[in-house]
Parts: sequence; structure tokens; C-alpha cells
Amino acid sequence: MKKIFLHFSAIILFTSITWAQYGSIGSSDARSMSLGNTYNMISRGVYSIGINPSNLIISPDNSLEFNTVLPIPFLSLGTGTNFINLKNVNYYFGKVNDQPRILTENDKQNLNSLFANGGLVFINTSLNLLSVTYKADNNIGAFGFAMKDVLEGEFHFPHEVTNLLTDGNLINHTYNTNDAKVNAWWIREYSLSYARQLPDLGLKPIGKINVGISLKLVNGFFYLKNESINSYLQTTNDYRINLYANNQILGAFSNNFGFKYSNDTTESHGNGTPFPSPAGTGFGMDIGFNSTIFKVWNVSLALTDIGGIHWNENTTMITDTGSYTINDISQSNFLDTLKNKFNGEKIKTGSFSSGLPTALRLGVSYNLDINHNSWPGRFLFAFDYNQGLNNEPGNSLTPRFSVGAEWKPMDWIPFVRSGFSFGGLLGFHWGFGLGIETSFLEFNIGTLDLQSLLAPNSGKYFSVAIDSRWMF
Repeated sequence: MKKIFLHFSAIILFTSITWAQYGSIGSSDARSMSLGNTYNMISRGVYSIGINPSNLIISPDNSLEFNTVLPIPFLSLGTGTNFINLKNVNYYFGKVNDQPRILTENDKQNLNSLFANGGLVFINTSLNLLSVTYKADNNIGAFGFAMKDVLEGEFHFPHEVTNLLTDGNLINHTYNTNDAKVNAWWIREYSLSYARQLPDLGLKPIGKINVGISLKLVNGFFYLKNESINSYLQTTNDYRINLYANNQILGAFSNNFGFKYSNDTTESHGNGTPFPSPAGTGFGMDIGFNSTIFKVWNVSLALTDIGGIHWNENTTMITDTGSYTINDISQSNFLDTLKNKFNGEKIKTGSFSSGLPTALRLGVSYNLDINHNSWPGRFLFAFDYNQGLNNEPGNSLTPRFSVGAEWKPMDWIPFVRSGFSFGGLLGFHWGFGLGIETSFLEFNIGTLDLQSLLAPNSGKYFSVAIDSRWMF
């Protein structure tokens, strides 16, 4: 019975589809990740693209920066779940004396409570293929170009799974999967950015104001989002199992993925390439401002990813509709029958649009070494507020707050960084990382989940970011 429900849940969410610093909670560079994903005021040069374009101007005059896949690629990865860790898995699903653990009533309540905030499983990864920035001076301004890939996916597992695991096969009971969700995409973004300093407006105690804008061309290679999930599994007092599904998942896929509709009998093969044809195209914009207050506090404000994507290639509504009754679960082929019955019919649909993960960003930073000559080395403190304005991948309508600090005690000691993030889709995170800076090259490594490295059995998340930057 449990195997049927798990299989049925997987079919509902994934049907028969397999698929080979974004938003308010998305991926970031290694330095920002080390600081608890605190980046709004501290980003500079190539790292400010996608965060706040006005920060491009906070660089030395006549300076050039770029990063690419050499010597270290600009790569970040985050994955995990918000409801269970390895210790929980070993306890609730492990064995005692080579026998399955018998859960007490207290164990059952605790297992159910793990799903109180939803059964989220996610992946968020980005690869910056090329970024280049050049700062002339404050009057002429600063310029930037970036090319970045983002792959993000969110899967909300049905809460009823735990009820089945803890209660067993209850007679005359209904297990529904209406709280299941899927939301995923792969996009590539090309951006052009410009920033400059405004003339002095005499707004004491506010210093000179810097402004910036980024214009983006966005190519989408696939998109999945559930339109409706309305399914359940029902047991009867005569030991039959009734299955019902009425699910719709909206999707679009690049021609290179070998996608075909259910009524298409022609041969279709995928074509693996790092430059697939887009399934959708869109445009976006970032705008940002930064300044100082009382000459010591740096303040940043930005609105990012204003825009959307129009999907028009291989657009489909993946539909499961119907019912099925299992009269005898001892049948050897009943799982195959279940899969064939609810296999996700891919129906051609018209073009549609989705938003970019629009977010409001506010940041404040303080450079202690600038104002206290007796302080050893360089010390930076920063605070961020990030608010997603929609529910596209990488975004959350729940505000996220973060705080981070960076210290370089002496020239020969690396930057030591740490920070904390609260709220958003994923709750608490503890970041940590290191950075090495020479006169022309910089290396960074960081994680947003130091707690998972210190106590792997208790960790729910894994994240890592690495990058390098050339400076001339």
C-alpha cells in the first residue's frame, strides 16, 4: 500500500517527464554566500551585475575586471530539503536488530511534525560563463556585460505521505496529494549594464548618489509549473484501492531535448549541446541606487529582474485525468498498470508567459578599517533585506534578512568571512568562506550551510560556491 502511494505521488509530480544570484533566495557568488547571502551593498565590479548595477561605479577609475571559466569557474550550487535530515532518515526508516523500527505514538507525531513547514526539496545552481566590467571615471561611468546560466527546481512532497507511513493502511481513508507542487526552469541571461554618479544634489547628510541600470535578454530552455493538483488515493472496507487524478502541469521545452507530444508518432531524439535553442525568450531590467549616510554608512537599493519570458516552443499541458481501482494488490504487474494509466498525457497548448523572479533589495554596510586606524587589517560589516515579489523559481514572497562580516587581519592572511540568513523559503543558514586576493587575481570559496558540514547527520542543506576574478 505504501509503495502504491509513493509511486502514485511521484507520477503526479513528475508524470513521464525527465530533464537533463537569482531572485530573493537564489544562488550567489562565493563571497556573498560566505556572508550568509549578504550582497546588496558589498558587491563590486563583476559581482554587482544582477545584484545592483549602481555598484559598478564603486571601483577605481580606469579599472578592468572579468571572470570566466579560468582559472576557476564562477559556479554555485545549493540543494536540500526543509523537512528531514540524515539523522531523521536513519531513525524513522532505519532498522533495529535487523528489523524495521516500530514507531511509538510519540515517534509518529514527531515524524508528522517534520512536514509542518511543507515537504520542500530543491536545487539551485548557476554558472557564470563570462562577466566583464570597465570603470572609466565617475562622470563617464562604468560598463558591464555578463552571460549566466541558472537551473532551479522546487518540489513540494505531499504531506499525506507521512500519514500513510505512520498510520499504515487505514480502512475507509483518503490520502490526497493536493499540496504537491513542482516549479522548475533552466534559463540563460545576457545583460548589459551601465552606472554613473549623479551631480551633487546637496542632500545632507546623504552623500553623492550613484545610479545604474541593466538590460537583459533571457533565453529559457525549459519550464515546468503545476497549474492544478487534485488527486487522491482511497481505501475501502472491502480492501479495494481507488485512485483518482486530475492534474495539470504547464511546460515548455527546447527542441534539443527530444520532446514530443503524446499523439506524435514520429521519431524524436535529444541533441546534447551547451547552446540549445530557446523554448522561450524574454527581456528584463535591473535598476539600482547607492549612496552614503553620515559618510560612514553605505546604503544600496535595487529592484531586479523586472520583466518576463514568453514561452512558444513545445509548449504543453501535461495532464493526468482519470480513475482506477485496484482490486488485488498481489497482482505482479499492478505498478506497471498504474504507471501506464497515469503517464502524463502531453497535450499541445498555445504560447504563454511567465515572470522573471522580481525582487526588492536593500543593503547597508560599514567599513570599520576606514574609520578606525587602530583596527588591525580590513573589516567589513553588512546587513541585507531581500523581498521576492512573485513565486517564480528562486524567489519567495517571505522576506529574507541576512547579516555578514568579513575580516582580513594582515596582507598574508586570507579574507575570513561568515554570516547568517533568516527567512525566505529556506529559513536559517550559517555561511562561511575564505578569499585570497593578489594584485590582479582573486579566488573565493564559500558555503551557505556551515552547520551541515559541522554536523552532517543534522544537516538538511548542502551548498558551495567557487569563483575567481581578474583585476587590472
